[in-house]
Amino acid sequence: MWLTTDKFVEDYLERNIICDLLSGRMSLIHEYGENKYNDGKDEIEQVIRKLLKSGEEPDIIAQKADVPLEKLLKIKERNNLEEE
Repeated sequence: MWLTTDKFVEDYLERNIICDLLSGRMSLIHEYGENKYNDGKDEIEQVIRKLLKSGEEPDIIAQKADVPLEKLLKIKERNNLEEE
């Protein structure tokens, strides 16, 4: 985008304004992508916590959720979810 701006916009001030606007939009797009990624991770953790609370075995949850068992055990430890 910036290369196109440099090539076709000759006025220095206009070029800088356009580049600033593009930079702002790109950072917003990046922030949106990060939020969607983090929301997805949070949803998976919520499901894992619910399954652990229901008494499901950690190794079975790890297989179903395609999550390493070590990570699942950390979630369990972090949330104080001990087997009953």
